[in-house]
Amino acid sequence: MQISVTYDLAKPGDSLFLEYYTTFFPSSVKPKVVSAARSEQGAYNFDVQVDGPVRFSILKRLDQSINPYLKGVSFSFDTMLYQYYWHGDGQLTIHISKRPGSAPQNNQPTFDFSYNFQGYRAAQHRAKALSDSAFTLTGSTDAERANYLEPQCQSIQAGIAVLDSQKSVLTDPEYQQLKAEIIYQHPTTKFRGLKEKMAEMTPEKKNDALRKIDNYFDWGFDQDILANSWSYIYYWFERQKMSVPPVGKKFDADALLDTLLSAPSSLLNDRRITYTLVLGRVKNHAYYLPQVLSKIRDKDCRQVVHSMDVRAKGKPMFDFELPDTTGKLVKLSDFKGKTVLIDLWYTGCGGCEQYYSKVLSKVEKQLHGKGIEFIAISMDRGRERWMKSIRSNQYTSELATNLYTAGAGFKHEISSLYGIAVFPTLIIVDKDGRIADFDSQDLHLLDSANLISILNKVSTR
Repeated sequence: MQISVTYDLAKPGDSLFLEYYTTFFPSSVKPKVVSAARSEQGAYNFDVQVDGPVRFSILKRLDQSINPYLKGVSFSFDTMLYQYYWHGDGQLTIHISKRPGSAPQNNQPTFDFSYNFQGYRAAQHRAKALSDSAFTLTGSTDAERANYLEPQCQSIQAGIAVLDSQKSVLTDPEYQQLKAEIIYQHPTTKFRGLKEKMAEMTPEKKNDALRKIDNYFDWGFDQDILANSWSYIYYWFERQKMSVPPVGKKFDADALLDTLLSAPSSLLNDRRITYTLVLGRVKNHAYYLPQVLSKIRDKDCRQVVHSMDVRAKGKPMFDFELPDTTGKLVKLSDFKGKTVLIDLWYTGCGGCEQYYSKVLSKVEKQLHGKGIEFIAISMDRGRERWMKSIRSNQYTSELATNLYTAGAGFKHEISSLYGIAVFPTLIIVDKDGRIADFDSQDLHLLDSANLISILNKVSTR
């Protein structure tokens, strides 16, 4: 994979970074990252050996002088080019320009940058960049935003219209793959609001709403296209959460997994199974792990499932070392002999705020100083933002040991090692430093008495 990047605002001595994933499930593994310094000709040249299809992004280090909220961050990156596909050998040249009118501190792909591609699969990359820009820069109408039963068709149609203008220079598989990404990257944001509305609907109206969604998003793609679309797999899972009968108030991922394990084998089903097991908060993880491994055939899925074995009950918990609010480094092993609840969160996470206010704040007050320790690990990139959130008491409090990933955020080793992609993530570690519960649905019940009972059982073993 040979990629040469030029950037219109590059300065002598700058470096850019190439981040790439060798798996379909990027949240489950740590990405590979290589850097390139600016050459005398003004280019950043990357040359890496890859053994199969990958997805790559181009990153740059944040300039703290124009991002004051990141004060105290040791390192952090912004993504300039996000999740492009690489399928074989070739050379690609990319010129990245800052969009006119974009503020210096704003560095979001497609919003703040435009791209020119030459060389390897340039037409495919160009079509993705143009359609992504049309999708993200086209706002939905007020009526579409207000009606949870209507997909935001304006954005989808804008992306498809631009993609269609590039169709003549694409192969049919390239066109279909990009089209699937445009269609399925959007609905999941809509589903969150729709799920709240559905709680107030009669069964008939709920079924009508689901049929409307299914009819709109059935675009006739074949299984190979859907199996290779990350956006589709995510869409599919969020859609299942609205129709699988819940257990109490929680989505029954175990029931969905049972259905998938009885379905005919295919790459699409392998990826649905893997997604559900890894990211679905399956309750009986240890029970399903051997069944999943005997069912799935895709090598990548098998590797991802094997990697999840580190979450199993009884496995040693990673002995992380992170700075606290004073800068002192704290290790998990410092708490050996005590039961520890680890809460991973970030500022702006609605679920994190809700869980803390309704559950964790009450549990901390009742169990603080009784042989149970609470560790709150912030995934914020900026230290000042983290400190402000601690003072707000919205996500954590001074009763917990508050730790920080020193700017690594979601790319920190603890996140990549355990495939953490949803927040809050809750982990109970026993007195011997072994996992007693890794983010099970039981931990996510909005019931402080339930969490107290679980912690007391672990602490008295």
